[in-house]
Amino acid sequence: MRRCVFLDRDGVIIRTDVRDGKLYAITSLDGLEVLAGAGDAIRRLKVAGFATIVVSNQPDVAAGKVTRDVVEAINAELMEKLAIDEIKTCFDSAAPCYKPQPGMLLEAASDHDITLDRSFMVGDRWRDFGTGGGWLHDDLY
Repeated sequence: MRRCVFLDRDGVIIRTDVRDGKLYAITSLDGLEVLAGAGDAIRRLKVAGFATIVVSNQPDVAAGKVTRDVVEAINAELMEKLAIDEIKTCFDSAAPCYKPQPGMLLEAASDHDITLDRSFMVGDRWRDFGTGGGWLHDDLY
C-alpha cells in the first residue's frame, strides 16, 4: 500500500484572490498562479515515495460564480505542470465527497491503493484538516 499527501488546491497550490480580508477561489484560467515553491514541494514528495492527490471543494460552481469547465481547465493545467497523480473535485456541498466529509480520500485510497493511516493532508482551512477523520497520520497536529 502507498502513502499519500493529499493537498487542497486553492491557497495551498494556487493563489487565491483576497477581497475584504476573505479568500476566494480564482474564476478564470487567466488567474491561475501556482504558488512559489509548490511545484518543487510536490516533486520532492514524489521523490520521497508519496502519491500526491489534490482534493478540492468547488462550491462556487453551484453558486454560479465559476463554471465547471473553468474549474476543469484549471485542474488540467495543474496536472500538466505539476507532479500530481490526480485531482478530485467536489462541487456539491451536500455530497459525501465535500470536505470535511471523507469521500474524496476514501475514493482516492481505493483507486490508488493508499493506506490512509500513513498519509497526510495539507490544507489552509478547518475543512481540510477535519477531512482526515482520524485515519490520517496525526503526529504533526
